[in-house]
Amino acid sequence: MMAGYLVQVAAFLTVMILSVRADAVESSTERVSKIKQITTAYEDSVGRRLNPLDSSSGSEDELVRVTKLYRLMWKDKKLAVRVTFSGDEPAADTTLRSALEFFDLFEVVDCRKYICSGWCHPSIIDKIEELLEVSGIDASPMPEASEEFTGSGSIKTQAFVVLQINRVLKKYPELTGAGVKIGIISTSFDMYNNWQINNPAELKRATADDDIKSGDLPGGSNQVKILNEPVIDELTLAEVRSAVNDEGRAMIQLIHDLVPDAELVFHTGIIPGGNIAPAIEALANEGCDVIVDDIRTNQEPLFQYGYSAQAANKAADEHGIAYFTSARNFGSLSWENRNGYKDTECRSDLKFPTTINYISCHDFNDDDENGPSPVQNIIIETDGDSLQFFWEDTWRSVSGLPGAQTDLDLFLFNESDKELVFSSQESNVGEDAFEILNPSIGNYLLVIAKLSGPSPGHIKWISRGIGSDALGLGNSATVDAQGNAIGTAAVGAASERQIFSQLKLQPYSSRGGIPIYFDENGNRLAEELVLKKPNFVGPDGSYTSFFGTFGFSEYENQQSLYLTPFRFFGTSASAPNVAAVAAIMIQAIPMFEREGRELKKCSKASCKRPKGKNKKSSKQEGEDGLLLPYALYKIMEETAIDMNERGFDFLTGYGFVNALAAVEAIKNGYKESSCVVEDYIDPIEVYFSADVKSPICVIEGIPQCL
Repeated sequence: MMAGYLVQVAAFLTVMILSVRADAVESSTERVSKIKQITTAYEDSVGRRLNPLDSSSGSEDELVRVTKLYRLMWKDKKLAVRVTFSGDEPAADTTLRSALEFFDLFEVVDCRKYICSGWCHPSIIDKIEELLEVSGIDASPMPEASEEFTGSGSIKTQAFVVLQINRVLKKYPELTGAGVKIGIISTSFDMYNNWQINNPAELKRATADDDIKSGDLPGGSNQVKILNEPVIDELTLAEVRSAVNDEGRAMIQLIHDLVPDAELVFHTGIIPGGNIAPAIEALANEGCDVIVDDIRTNQEPLFQYGYSAQAANKAADEHGIAYFTSARNFGSLSWENRNGYKDTECRSDLKFPTTINYISCHDFNDDDENGPSPVQNIIIETDGDSLQFFWEDTWRSVSGLPGAQTDLDLFLFNESDKELVFSSQESNVGEDAFEILNPSIGNYLLVIAKLSGPSPGHIKWISRGIGSDALGLGNSATVDAQGNAIGTAAVGAASERQIFSQLKLQPYSSRGGIPIYFDENGNRLAEELVLKKPNFVGPDGSYTSFFGTFGFSEYENQQSLYLTPFRFFGTSASAPNVAAVAAIMIQAIPMFEREGRELKKCSKASCKRPKGKNKKSSKQEGEDGLLLPYALYKIMEETAIDMNERGFDFLTGYGFVNALAAVEAIKNGYKESSCVVEDYIDPIEVYFSADVKSPICVIEGIPQCL
């Protein structure tokens, strides 16, 4: 999903507050802005070789390496960036936009409150930084889909049974999603094979046209409406393939299987700016009744609502849209200290940058009897994503001044020789309370160091898919951004291949419980807000025509392994499956309206969201009746099948969604009763046609399209 040139590298590193390699650390003993480092690298690369994709030099170009490592986005030799407004008032859309539009080499895409995003040529980054209207400029990394990996068409989903939609249709055959419009936000819809044109080694997969012919997508007048696909260039496509993996089409296949008559609209979440608010607003303007997404960015706060969460809340409150989002696939891979940063002396044997004097380092030892410990032993088991660090402070890019009050830096030292290997050293005071590392495999000593400001309260790092839990450090919440918003329902994942008496959560399904300390304007809340997230769990591991893991444990016989379709795993699959249930419920509402119990959509004036500590994201029945979407969430929660302890827990929410019980609750009012579920799932073969084969090439028993 990426595009661009060497400038990308520079800009992206800045925005992401990305990690600095050991050689970069040794070449400078001072804190140098990431954007400056990137600009310098770009100029040097252009001077050495005009074509960064030319491999004749025998070594990988630095721009290519950084684009791949940090997921930079490029378009027409311009880097995706986010620019922060320097003013006191939320006037970026007027004052900052005008200043940026003066430059021909800057394309403004979106502005909101204190930021503008767009595409910037590297040659003018210095000029942008010098503008009086600019507080800072960052590279805008590609958003992340929650990757892990049907009714209708040649391939059907077992979610049809485990969600009990089959039993719904036996009683109410008209509940097929007719009249309901569902918006989907993910990576791309039908771009993978276009990228393959220049990559003949990659085998082609099923296209949208193929899916329409097989019945796995709607055709004719009911075809999926595409509002926007990713706009990125060949460098991004070549180095960050997940940008055009068509995950959005896979999500739509799952929905179409369950509600074949629903109207479907797609908008990519791969856009500059570090948020998906423009996509949410576009789908709201399309009149969607339901929105589902599986996208997060690396440029949104943890302890206050960023622009994506704000837009999702607005969609619920002002448009009555039922908003479902993947809980994410990070399990409990997070460390935190809710008692706050604990000052202690930094270790003298660690080789910090020599010209920087840190006030203190964080003491990881909670047991005072054993003395302070300013390091945390950490094992990185996989290359890839990031270690993101947050603390209890406000973000200037979201709520304006004063911004963060404390400047913290993050370091990884070699466990053996104590050399500095990776660091994130952004200037945080007056800006955003955030640092990020992109480490490689190894055993490290992690250090949190304070350069200035008061010691903050809650501090927390989250592992974004880097397998950093070898020492058992990860045991706290990872449901974030719009997944932790009041107006949304976060969906966890459990395999669709289970029987109900043994429902087990997928180990990667994210844990909820992250507190919100500040409002959208940066004011501290009277009480921390801890929502009950995830709301509930849905099935994953559903079949698709092209996306996911093929032959997953279906047969013991290796020769038969490739005869089954792809299974789509992760909360990116469970969220659309549950969104389909919401569409059924919305269609059922006018069928079962009862006197004295009106169901209607929220409006700006009528919808009263829950406030305060430990409130769940659903509105109680009151004078105004049951309002959408909060009534929908409440019914789904109260009719869910319990999975862990009785009632709510931060891993499985209220349990596994039960479509039949939810529809009956709309018809009759919710009454607690025993689960009405069939304790079996049909044989695998009934879920796909006999002529279906996994569209892959197998040579000498080895699949060739991974």
